[in-house]
Amino acid sequence: MPSLEHWDDLITDQRREEWDEHKKMVIDRLGNMNVTAGLVLTTSAVFISTDPPFKLLMPYASHGSYILQVAAFVAALISLMTGTSVLIIYDTCYAGADMKGLLRSLRRNRFRLVCCLVLMAYPSLALAVSTLALMTAVFIAGFTSDKLFVKILTAVTYVTLIVLALLAVYVFSAPWIDGRADASDITDRDNRPSPEPKIRDSGLSHREVRYSGSHANPQTKELREDV
Repeated sequence: MPSLEHWDDLITDQRREEWDEHKKMVIDRLGNMNVTAGLVLTTSAVFISTDPPFKLLMPYASHGSYILQVAAFVAALISLMTGTSVLIIYDTCYAGADMKGLLRSLRRNRFRLVCCLVLMAYPSLALAVSTLALMTAVFIAGFTSDKLFVKILTAVTYVTLIVLALLAVYVFSAPWIDGRADASDITDRDNRPSPEPKIRDSGLSHREVRYSGSHANPQTKELREDV
């Protein structure tokens, strides 16, 4: 389960090297997303600002396709702007002594922590929306083409992307499924009643203790039981 317990080690500088490696990884990831968002932004801008050279071959200037291209352009622009802002803020706030104060404030206020996570995740979400919108616009232009081979190529590409998405879900969901299965097995094992051991009496000696008065006077009597 995700927690903030590891922040105690960061505040006390016990795992400074691990924190520096994590910070470098996050900064590199944000930089790669900004590059991808710039490519999507440029591609959608080209589609918006130019007319198709062969309208019957690839009519990407139709109403539905054009609206999706504009949506892809806006989402890519938002992703680039927010990604750059988060990159600058993250690199600045988590660099020096301000990091400890920021971590303490995030631990005290749950709403502030949620806002921080939303800001860090928003560039990725906007980039995903932009990419899907641009791909859908291209698919609409391909399926509305007057040429049969263009429709066939578009259909093959569409099916290939679906198969790749299913393969990705199958591969990367394995740890999550295995973790749920292990947790279910542990729960079932804990809830399962333990069997009581069976004792066979075969010629064993039992002792009976008789009490008389206020003091206990143990008197033993051996019984033999045949099984």
